[in-house]
This record gives sequence, structure tokens and C-alpha cells, in this order.
Amino acid sequence: MSTTESMSFDGFTTLYDQTRSFDPICFGRSLDWLATRFPPRQFRSVLEPGVGTGRIVLPLAGRGYQVTGLDISEEMLGVCVAQSQSMGTGGVLHCLRADATRLPLSSGVFDLCVAVHLFYFIPDWRGAVREMLRALRPGGALILLHTGNGAEVPRLNEHYRELAQALGYTFPTYGVRSTRDVVDYAASLGCAVERAEKPSWEWTTQVSARKALSHLRARAYSFTKDVPEDVHGAVMDRLQRESLEGAAGPDSAIHVPNRISIVIVSPPDQTNEGNTQLGQRDIPEFGDRKPDEVYVPRPGAYGLILNGEGRIAVMQTPRGDFLPGGGTEGDESPEETLVREVREECGFSVEIIERLGEAAEYRSTAGHEFSIRKECVFFAATVGDECGATTEADHTLIWLEPHEVERRLAHGSQRWAVRQFRPAS
Repeated sequence: MSTTESMSFDGFTTLYDQTRSFDPICFGRSLDWLATRFPPRQFRSVLEPGVGTGRIVLPLAGRGYQVTGLDISEEMLGVCVAQSQSMGTGGVLHCLRADATRLPLSSGVFDLCVAVHLFYFIPDWRGAVREMLRALRPGGALILLHTGNGAEVPRLNEHYRELAQALGYTFPTYGVRSTRDVVDYAASLGCAVERAEKPSWEWTTQVSARKALSHLRARAYSFTKDVPEDVHGAVMDRLQRESLEGAAGPDSAIHVPNRISIVIVSPPDQTNEGNTQLGQRDIPEFGDRKPDEVYVPRPGAYGLILNGEGRIAVMQTPRGDFLPGGGTEGDESPEETLVREVREECGFSVEIIERLGEAAEYRSTAGHEFSIRKECVFFAATVGDECGATTEADHTLIWLEPHEVERRLAHGSQRWAVRQFRPAS
């Protein structure tokens, strides 16, 4: 049984770090190796989709990286932010709720993207791989990090599955079966692959049978999430009886071999045709793009709107003069966005004449964690009917002759749009 929705780890925060622990010395050695391979002074910006509680990115932040964590779980992000604040890494960690298959980030923003046990929980894992590669700067890399089994006991988990299936339950399939699937797909996109495993990254975890069973009963692991309560209870009762009846007893130590492994995926030269596979688009860009800044895309639509006298509408605001328009809401098309924004700003409807083109504008946003990349679609339009009062109190509508408009506008992308417009003679 397969599913189409990525798995959210809401509900797992209580035992998450405890059950996914790793040997701190071995983990530290692996991060030291990574920081040597990718020095933070050269590879400063790091993205981790599926950031969870921050158990990976917070140590990376402590090594000098500027890190951004994304997750679809609000509960996980809340823990990550709280732990970041307690560790004093708030200035170098940004968190955002987002799906790895639709990253709300501009292309070519990050030096590194770290994925830790992530693709097992994403049905569209290929789309997530492409999105992560798209977010990388030229020379960047996708890091597939495996941190071991934590406090899991693989043979006990497998026995749980067998018992649940014997009771008629079918476990859903979310994403990949193994990292090999991701590596093979990345190679098919032209990526180079490098593997790293060291004896100094290996250790053995000791877990008592009693503790392992308590984690299973508490549904600390993702594969138990959707199991019906009656099936879960019956399986746990059976496992508990087997543990009590076993020769070793419930307090005996189970030895679980663990190791950390790293796979480095380097995308093809982003100046070649591989760009198209990774979803890049070539449109004019304006504004002051800072190399170390994280930019969140903000789609929108704007209009060169003519009245009956051939003048063009311009909105005067405390921040400068702009074309009417604004950001897209929900599933609006660019045309629907323009019609709504003009109604709210100007109080009239519009008739769209033509699409003038697209351009991007990089803007820093005071008081926000992320700056924005305005992805603007521009239209030529004419004034329609009056449709009520405006809702933008600090916007004043003025009408200018076409030759006056370009020099008045605050944004380079909007000045570019004016130059694309050729009014009918």
C-alpha cells in the first residue's frame, strides 16, 4: 500500500531525540570530516529539509555554518527553535515550515543541502531530490547523512512488522527503500557520487529489552504511526510475553551495531543542459542579491494600467512609487492576482490586454528572517468599472504620462516592464 502524502512527524517530539541518539564522539568526528571537506568559510550556507528537532543542523551551526531548517511538522520546528535559542545559535539558524518537494526558496541559494533519513518518508522523493539540487549554488553538494539506528533494535522492529501483518495490517510505503535508490536517481541526472565511511564513526549501542519495548509501545518510530490501536496493542502484548518468557529476560542488554555514513552528491555543471532538468528558469533579475542571504520566492502580478486618456496608474506609498499589483494568494493565477490586487488598491476592475513578461526582484525585508525574491508577472491592461472602496489606506493612486512612469518607479523589475510596453499609436 502506497501513499501520496509525505509523513509529518507531529506527535513524535517527546521521544524523538532519545530514540535517535548517536555516539557523540563518533558523530563529532564525522562532522569534523565534513567541515574539512566543505570548510564553512567557503561553504557557509546549509539547508536541511526535514530538520526535525535540529539534532544535525545545530551542531553544524556551532561549527560556523549559516543553517536553514525546513520541516512540514510545526511541532518539530518548535522544538528546533527552542533548542537553538537555548544553545545560542539563533543568529545563524532560520526555520521555515515547508515541504521538501516544493521548496519556497530561490534557485542557487545554498552551498550545501543535508538530508538525514529523509527520503523514506516522501512519496515524491524524486521531486524532492530535484528541488534540493535546484537550491544549490554551482559547486555545492547534496549530503546524504545516515546517523545509525539510534536506540532502535532492528530485529525487534522487524518482528513487530511480522506480527502486525499476520493480523491483517498492511504497512504503507511512503518513499524509498534505501539510500541506493536516491544515489541511482541522482546519478541518472548526471550527478557525481562520493561515499565516506570510517572505522572511527562506528560504535555499539546497548539497549535493554524493556526499554526497547517501551519505545515501541509509545509509538516512538514512524512505522508504527498508522497501525490501528487494536493491532498495535495485540502486537505489543505478544512481544511483552515473549520478552518475559525468554531466557535472557526483559532487563538483558541488546547490542546494536551502529555507524555513520556520508554520501556526497555533486550536481552537474549548472551552466549546462542539466539546468533544465533541475527546474531553473532564465528570467531578468533585479535588486541587490547578497551571496549569503536566503531568499524566499514570492510570486505576484503587476499591471501597466491605462485610462481613457492614455495615462498609466501608479501607486504612491510611504516606501516609494509602484505599479498596481501584489503577491499571489493561494492557487490564484497571475491574471486573478492582478484583478484582485487592483480592485483592493485602486477600487476598479481591469481588462487585461497582454502579458508583457516575467522578471525577478531581490529585496531585503526589514524585521523578517528571510529576504524575498519577487517573481513578478507583468501585464498591460485597461481600466474597467468602479467596484467599491479601496482597502490599502496608505496607497494613493496617481495617473502619469507614459514617459514619466519609468523614472518614478522604485523597483528595477517594474522599470524593465515599462520598457517592454508599446502603447498602441
